[in-house]
Amino acid sequence: MQKRSKIIEAGVSTWASASRYYKMNLNHSNILKFWDYKSNTWYKCPEPTASNIKDAIKAIPPGAVFVSMSNSWISTLIGIWGLITHLYQAFLRGFKIMYSHTGLYFGSGSQETVEAFPHGVDIGNFKKYLDKSHKVQVWYNKNLTVDQLLSLKEFAYQQLGKAYDYKAFADFIFDLKEDENAFICTELVTAAMHSCKAPFLTADPAAIQPYDLVEYFENISSYQSGWRKVLEWGY
Repeated sequence: MQKRSKIIEAGVSTWASASRYYKMNLNHSNILKFWDYKSNTWYKCPEPTASNIKDAIKAIPPGAVFVSMSNSWISTLIGIWGLITHLYQAFLRGFKIMYSHTGLYFGSGSQETVEAFPHGVDIGNFKKYLDKSHKVQVWYNKNLTVDQLLSLKEFAYQQLGKAYDYKAFADFIFDLKEDENAFICTELVTAAMHSCKAPFLTADPAAIQPYDLVEYFENISSYQSGWRKVLEWGY
């Protein structure tokens, strides 16, 4: 009984510590930065206006990948779960592990995204990520052809209505059989990129977490791969 009590106490303590680190990492700068391909210019907007946000969204090319962290219950759960299961790596990675969600942007002004939500794969709206409860990065591959972008979009929209892959959380520890009819956010994005043969992580989509995408984007050569950051909010 005493042993069980100590295990529970250690678990609660670990969760509390992870939660504090997660909230600490969500400190928000209120600075919006975005790249405009038309003018080849980075814009930096401290305390952005509604017009700045509109311009930033309009500048995101369709087919971009966003990676975010937020204080929603599911994002907090995913972020803390990743921190607890990879605590040592978190310190080495500078807490990139706190990223908790990713999705695909297809808006071109309409702000439309395709994402794996807790209720399943569905259409989202990118604008919600530009509030003070979120931090977000957006990355785009300028080398993708028109055919690749069409293939990417076709694959993503074909997954609409599929279930959320809750068992994928166990996949990070146990080698479970992959369910092709269910996705978590990273599975959806990775599978979509693989479908159009874009330069991307080659690991099993079920084994990838959002921080893996950030680490990949930040470390791969932009010249070789075509990936570059086109928006940053909250850093």
